[in-house]
Amino acid sequence: MLSGCPANLLSIKLRIDPEDPKLAPIASLEWETLFDPMRHLFLSLSDNHCIVRELDAPAHRRTLKFPSFIRILSVISNPRDATPLDVDLERRKIEDACKGVSGVAVTFLKEPTIAALRRALLTSEAEGGFHVLHFAGHGNWSAAAKQGYLLFESTDGLGHPVGAFVLADLVARFKTLQVIVLNACDTGVSMPGAKNPYAGVAEALILRGFPAVLAMQSRVSDQAAIAFSGSFYECLAKGYPLEKAVTEGRLAIRRLPSVEWKVPVLFLRTAQRPGVAWSRIAAGSLILVAGLSLFVLFGPPEQTTIFSFDLQDGAIVGTETTVTGTATNPNLHYYLLVRDPSRRCWLQTNGPLIPDHRGRWSVHAHFSGNPGQTYELIAVASSRSLANESLVSCAESEKGLKRFVRVVRVEPNPSSP
Repeated sequence: MLSGCPANLLSIKLRIDPEDPKLAPIASLEWETLFDPMRHLFLSLSDNHCIVRELDAPAHRRTLKFPSFIRILSVISNPRDATPLDVDLERRKIEDACKGVSGVAVTFLKEPTIAALRRALLTSEAEGGFHVLHFAGHGNWSAAAKQGYLLFESTDGLGHPVGAFVLADLVARFKTLQVIVLNACDTGVSMPGAKNPYAGVAEALILRGFPAVLAMQSRVSDQAAIAFSGSFYECLAKGYPLEKAVTEGRLAIRRLPSVEWKVPVLFLRTAQRPGVAWSRIAAGSLILVAGLSLFVLFGPPEQTTIFSFDLQDGAIVGTETTVTGTATNPNLHYYLLVRDPSRRCWLQTNGPLIPDHRGRWSVHAHFSGNPGQTYELIAVASSRSLANESLVSCAESEKGLKRFVRVVRVEPNPSSP
């Protein structure tokens, strides 16, 4: 389904029936790893893209809206008969993220039992209720019960598994809750082959009408989960859109470094469009799905090139200048050469260039000669690696290479870059 968006932007929504046994496995794929090869970019790590799973549920769509004062209820469960978690660090990360931020208050549940959670939510109603429910602990899938579950604590400190539908029943009445964060393993997925494709913890909560649930689609390390929650709540406390806060949480995991940035998944079922920063990406480079329904939001297609200079022809540069640009095809080898056309000699060869994750490259170029002299910056792109000798030879013959040329004029103290 294609629908128009503000500023001529488009939303692509692919709808897949997870109850169809032939299509159900598609719903469990890690769509958060969608990759744009032209920009060498994972879309879920970009501020300019949004990947959202939407459940096609009968529940009424609510508007996702935070009040001026946000109240967060945090449940950190660490049963003594389960793998121990660094709960103290998790708590400090959340506290530090919200410390000194006006309009945000965090309450930590003293007893991480399901009964204590219900009591806390009921008690809060007189004060306007909580707006975010955060659970940190263990999650899993029960083959026997055929549903996901969270591992709360019992009164004696042992693990107490609470099934997805039981949890959803116990919190469904609290309409002030805008976002439920499940910082626990396997809370954002239903097992392929399950008779009920909506039996995951996140899906069960969305079915009850909650507008947003953030969950984990596979196993996640304690270190990654803590890094994500700290950055996520810091952004949320500063008023960032929910999708932007999720992206920053992913990037916090990326910095560890870890590939677990792909584990968080965002489910939305709201009456309004996601509040993302829109952008443009190359047409035809995306394939999307819904585990249910999955959105990627993007703007009109734009022309792309495999290489570009930031300098324009005729630019004035200094005798030593940092040359920058973009190289967008990760399958090519890029090289930069400096040539003095008056003497037909090569002054400098650089390469292969190593673009960063955004496809950006930079080279420090040296020029010599009299003021006002012109030089050629010649970039070449090759499908194979080239040694200096063969690089110069190929650049001169122009065979087997894509060439990009800029002519610049050198001044000792240029008035403009």
